[in-house]
Amino acid sequence: MTPLSPLSPPGRGQGEGPRGEGPRGEGPPALRLDNVCRSFGGLQAVDGVTLEVRPGERRALIGPNGAGKTTLFNVITGQLAPTGGGIRLEGTPIDGLSPHAVARRGISRSFQRNNLFPKLAVGENLRLAAAARAPGTWDLLGSLERRRGPIDRAREVAEIVGLADRLGGSCSWTSPPPACRPRRPSA
Repeated sequence: MTPLSPLSPPGRGQGEGPRGEGPRGEGPPALRLDNVCRSFGGLQAVDGVTLEVRPGERRALIGPNGAGKTTLFNVITGQLAPTGGGIRLEGTPIDGLSPHAVARRGISRSFQRNNLFPKLAVGENLRLAAAARAPGTWDLLGSLERRRGPIDRAREVAEIVGLADRLGGSCSWTSPPPACRPRRPSA
């Protein structure tokens, strides 16, 4: 299989990186795949993929159904172990790590399902997502202050993604009445 090449021609897409780390494409690769393979018995789903993504770069993976795109993402994110090759994130090998170990290092994936709790309000869904990463938020006997972090983070994320108006200003963040709930949290 031919190694993947940059999507934009040289000199294009080389502006300032998203976090001010300098021009895009400079420095060591943020993600590097070296001859990554994944097979299922006699079926070679991913065959020798080599790819570098530098800080600030964006790449697209396109191909027909059955080409191995989802399998490659599953290998990168730890959902599946590679059967060959190596994956490095900022120079550190991540191939073969569990999905949660890969996610803690900064790579995760979203599935086509949105995994929202349809009976919860937008703010409650966001708060649950924020609480999953906050230490001590599942301690039922813990202090109320520990719960402020996920609530504040949920509000911050809602503002960033344009959902702040769906939090229901005067409505409670816990078990709002049906009138305060948005019709569809994923809309």
